[in-house]
Formats: sequence, structure tokens, C-alpha cells
Amino acid sequence: MSEKRARNVSTAIISGSFSGTTSTLLLQPLDLLKTRIQIDSRNRHDVLRETFKEVLKNEKVIGLWKGTIPSLYRTVPGVGLYYGCLHLLDGRLREKPSSVKRFALGASARGFVVLCLMPINVIKIRFESGKYHYKTVPKAFTYIWSTEGVRGLYRGSFTTIIRDAPFSGAYLMFYGRIKEIVKQSLGKEKLSSPSIAICGLTSGIFASLLTHPADVVKTLIQASSEPYKITAIIKNIFKNNGLQGFFKGFVPRALRRTLISAMSWTVYEKIMSIVGVK
Repeated sequence: MSEKRARNVSTAIISGSFSGTTSTLLLQPLDLLKTRIQIDSRNRHDVLRETFKEVLKNEKVIGLWKGTIPSLYRTVPGVGLYYGCLHLLDGRLREKPSSVKRFALGASARGFVVLCLMPINVIKIRFESGKYHYKTVPKAFTYIWSTEGVRGLYRGSFTTIIRDAPFSGAYLMFYGRIKEIVKQSLGKEKLSSPSIAICGLTSGIFASLLTHPADVVKTLIQASSEPYKITAIIKNIFKNNGLQGFFKGFVPRALRRTLISAMSWTVYEKIMSIVGVK
């Protein structure tokens, strides 16, 4: 790799990490609410509002940010690595690649990051669930390692990959195509930050809808330490809640994923533009 290319990849990683930090600190409550809703076996009419009230009542406002530390452990390097991988895989990403290429790039980059950071993802879910009382991330890691081994730290890897890789692939595909449509309709070569954010929000909604069932299954697997079979969990979700059970927690997840993706891409593209990296 040339010195210039290595510098550009490093810049992409730093830009992505900065955007990931900002969005995680702001949007952690949505992730916590999503996790609580998905592991709640009760059938409630206004589940989002009721869950929000329960957290405030039992854990105060600060409870909405439970799991922020493991989220930062995952998101800061995760977003940075994701953008770095994209830049490394295709430094000419913005030169109108095909939709299939965009999907492949996004899915490949995210799949790599998921495997690297899976133990942190498991720890994050358990912090958010409220069922465990780990004091710190390192202590949680040590406890899971000693009681469940490597399998515990990589619990739910398959469902995480089939959620995250398609999400990132679909997001990048929709994002690129929507940006092209907006540029053509406005007659502009470059879009403003608000326009980029709107493209990101729209793309995030579509990608979230496609991948949410896998997210529900993943959360149930990782929030428990008991032996499991994916087919049994899927059957149980359908038995208890029908098809709508696979979309539990969709609203907070869609809000968080669309906002975090929109913010990340907006900040990332702004920083890359400022430093002159394409």
C-alpha cells in the first residue's frame, strides 16, 4: 500500500471513529429501549412508552445511558474500521459504482468489523438488558470467558452477521442511489450536509426494515447465557407474538440506526472533504 493510500485509510478510520463517538453518546437511550423491548415477553399496547417510563422510574434518567461504555468500545473502533475498510476495498467508492458493488462493499466491510468486535457486542447487550451486574467491560469479558468460554463471547455471531452485513450492504446501496437521484433532481454535483443527512435517514429506514427480524433473534440469544437453537427461538417468537414479534423494538432501532448512519456519513464526508481525501 502506498504511503498516500495508507494515510487516506488512516484518515477514514479517524473520521469514522469521531462520528461514531458523537452519535453513540447522543443515541444510546434508543439502543437501550430497543434491547429492553425485545427481551420483554409481555404483550403491551404502547410498549415503547411503557418501557421508557419503567426505565425512568426504576433507574432514573441516567439509566437510559446504561451500556454506553461497551457501546463506545464497540462503535468508536467499529465505525472507524468500517469506513477504513470501505476506503481500503475501494478508494473510488464515490465514482458511481453499481448497486451490486455497493452492497458487496458494505456487507464485506461490516462482516469483518462484526467478527472483530463480537465480544463487545455481547457485553453491550447484557449491560443494556439490566439482567446482569457487571461492574466494568473488562470484568464482564473475564466473567463470560471463565463461565462460557469463547462460545459465550461469540454468542449470536451468525445472527449478528446476517443482520449487520445485509444492513450495511443495503444501506450503502440505497444511500448511493438516493444521493444520485437527489443530485440529478437538484442539478448539483455536491450536496449540502442537510441533504446528505436526509439521504442517510431514508436509506437507514429501508435497510432497518429489511434486517430487523435478525436483530430480534440476535438480541434474545445474546441477552441469555442458556444453550439455544436459532430455530427454536424463531418458532417461539412466532408462537408468542406472530409475525409482529419479529419487529419488536423496530421504532427505537430504526430511529437510532437511521440517525447514527445519517450523522456518521454526514460527519465523515464533511471531514474527508475538509482534508481533501476522496
